[in-house]
Amino acid sequence: MGALEWSIQVAAYLDEEPEMAESKGWLGGSIVLIDGRRIPVTFYDPARLAQNVEAAVRTRGYFSEGALVVVPSITRANIEKAVAAIAEQGWSELLGS
Repeated sequence: MGALEWSIQVAAYLDEEPEMAESKGWLGGSIVLIDGRRIPVTFYDPARLAQNVEAAVRTRGYFSEGALVVVPSITRANIEKAVAAIAEQGWSELLGS
């Protein structure tokens, strides 16, 4: 896949209340737009992901999440860096191709 145009849409509170967003350890409702294609993405930090996985496995017996990206902490800079790196790899990690 060649270089495709992309952008990220995230919840407003990531910019309006960055400390709160970072302390939550996850950001849902994000959309990565790749040449007009909308990919819903959830971002986690490692600690919050571990908590959610443990709780889901304990209560449901499994953990499942669609497009999931783990970053060191939930900041705009980390999210943009991760998505840029995924773009450089040809989007296969998000598009499943």
